[in-house]
Amino acid sequence: MKAEKLRGKVLSDALLERIKKEVALLRRPPSLAVVVVGNRQDSLRYVAVKQRTAAACGIRFHLHKLSETVPEGLLHRELRRISDDDAFDGVLPQLPLPLRFRVRPALLCIHPGKDVDGLHPLNAGSLLLHANPTYDEADQKSTLTEKGESLATCLLNEERYFIPSAALAVHALLFSYLEKTAAAALTPPTNRRNLHAVIINNSMLIGVPTAALLQREKNFIVTLCGRFNDLEAVKQVSRHADILVTALGKQRVVTADFVKPGAIVLDVAINEDSTAGGKTPSGRRRLCGDVDVASVAEKAAAFSPVPGGIGPLTIAYLMQNTLKAGLLAEHGINCSLPHFASAQEGAM
Repeated sequence: MKAEKLRGKVLSDALLERIKKEVALLRRPPSLAVVVVGNRQDSLRYVAVKQRTAAACGIRFHLHKLSETVPEGLLHRELRRISDDDAFDGVLPQLPLPLRFRVRPALLCIHPGKDVDGLHPLNAGSLLLHANPTYDEADQKSTLTEKGESLATCLLNEERYFIPSAALAVHALLFSYLEKTAAAALTPPTNRRNLHAVIINNSMLIGVPTAALLQREKNFIVTLCGRFNDLEAVKQVSRHADILVTALGKQRVVTADFVKPGAIVLDVAINEDSTAGGKTPSGRRRLCGDVDVASVAEKAAAFSPVPGGIGPLTIAYLMQNTLKAGLLAEHGINCSLPHFASAQEGAM
């Protein structure tokens, strides 16, 4: 039997509908400012999707475009100016930046309370150092939400930092599937212990925060691999994974040889598909992930397709982070994490 396709659209549509309802209740809609440097076409297309999604939720979207030739100092000043403006709740530089720009100094120019990408070192560190809830406590929190807590209440009660949306998307899609299969087998999720998760990506955008979220559950053994590891060695490790998350950025590199029978495979990569001239019959760009679907679907229990898997959920969780920033601002909750000023000064 072929593997089940884990599509993110149902979950993302439900989340976006909840966000839209909460936005309508605010005194003013949350606002998201995106700074784009240069004219990289894939980045501009991705920003356009963010803009359409924000509009559908009632979130104000502000695009700030800078030439690729601007001095790095001007980019930093623009990010600080936007971050200091109370009109904007969320601020992010669209990544990747052109090669001559350093990412870390740019991120340090954004207030951590407006860093809806969750990449500022103080947000990333807060996630890694956060006290881990037990799986049972996580279940209880989920149950409370289902009993009537609004999304706004949940966001106001949770931690005062931001988690990268791709990691939140992986977590949501994975646990949606685990809960569904547990219910079908009449097995409580709390009985599922020591699942081995292998993540083929060690970036602060995907791999590291995803590992941190899974480790918070206290029932995962997590292995992180990266693009600089030998691919054959990665294959030997991934063959033992109950859950395989990949964002290597190489089309169809993850074949059935990487996959344990019955594993859950989540593909976070978005690659240009070179087959058939890289275009669909209608002339649109053809995309694929890291996973060779033809072979993996015969061996895995479930996999997320590209496009249509993790992608829609990633943007939905970016909108949720923006809503969270707007809620905190409206309620006068200060997200100014300790030592922000000194960290910012060190980047100048």
